[in-house]
Amino acid sequence: RLCPTMADSAGRGSGGNSGGGGRGGGRGRRRGGKKQGDKKAKEQGASAAGGTDGPPPSQQAASGASTTGTRPPGAQSNASESGPGGPKPKKRRQKSSKQRSRDKQQKQAALTPAEMEAKKKADAEAALAAKKAAEEAAEAERRRKVEAERKAKIEALQAALAEREGRIKECVAALQTYASTASGHVASRERLNPDTGLPTIRKQFQSTKKSLKTDLKKCTAFVKKARSTMVWDDPSSSTCANPTSTPVAVMCKDITTLNLSRYVDEIAAAVLEVVASPKTKLGDIPGIAKVCGAMHERYEDFTPTVLSGVVSVIKSGGDSSKKDGAAGAAKHKRVCLRLLTEFVLLGIVNGTDVKPMVKVIAEASGAPPSSDVVAAVEDATDTDGYIDQDA
Repeated sequence: RLCPTMADSAGRGSGGNSGGGGRGGGRGRRRGGKKQGDKKAKEQGASAAGGTDGPPPSQQAASGASTTGTRPPGAQSNASESGPGGPKPKKRRQKSSKQRSRDKQQKQAALTPAEMEAKKKADAEAALAAKKAAEEAAEAERRRKVEAERKAKIEALQAALAEREGRIKECVAALQTYASTASGHVASRERLNPDTGLPTIRKQFQSTKKSLKTDLKKCTAFVKKARSTMVWDDPSSSTCANPTSTPVAVMCKDITTLNLSRYVDEIAAAVLEVVASPKTKLGDIPGIAKVCGAMHERYEDFTPTVLSGVVSVIKSGGDSSKKDGAAGAAKHKRVCLRLLTEFVLLGIVNGTDVKPMVKVIAEASGAPPSSDVVAAVEDATDTDGYIDQDA
């Protein structure tokens, strides 16, 4: 009874071992094993009927072993991989690029001539549209660059124009300041002319002196203000913001309302102290000269006192014993020379009193000293107040 089963299992094992034979070879082996088992069963039945014993157990075991054989290691794994429903289906391979291009060519070959013509026409239109879009983009970029360059040029021209306009305005303002200053000098010289205007002004002051205020408190306050004033802005200058409220304007107004006959020497000393101060700048000289001009109109003893101190500084070269040393002495001399020049331009000093200034200029220019120098003052304006180019 065991032989057919063993033969059947042997047939399945041999079918599993044959990797290339497939299931057909296994079925053939199973049929052969079954026939062989039937034949052996008949022989065993015949021997049993004749009273003969069958082969010994060792021979049966050998025959069974030879019949069934041993299952190779790969058979079990193949059977487990195939499963009850047979082998697993293989995965579908993806097409390569060559295969896809071949399929595409075959598909194109299958198109009709009309379809091919339509396709070529569509491709040409798409290429033309892409080219046109690229050209439009390039043209837009070119226009953008041109517009940016144009705007940059316009901005540069506007900046240059604004800078030029600023320079022109500065030049115009400087010319207007110079013209107004020159006109003020001409008017002051006419007013302080010792032959015509100055005697009239002093005569009028003498007639009204008794009616002026002689308050000690106000007069001493004026002297203190003249000595301690730090800002000497000229109220007639175009750069002055408040011409009526500057210290110079206030002091000129006090000179017209106060009787300062007893304080002339103190005021002159205060002016010399201001001129000698290291904090005094050249821009303060017009304001100082304006206050001195107001005092010169009313008090004839004021100008000689101030002038002697200024001329002595110019001749000696300044006081070098101070803290600033030689630099401070040079600055002091420069301020005094500038004040003397302003006195000359305003008419406070006549042409005969400018010899010290001419001597300093000659020494600075390297001209040989001469006692026959004739000094004269001439402003760079004509009789109408315009600037004379030849003067």
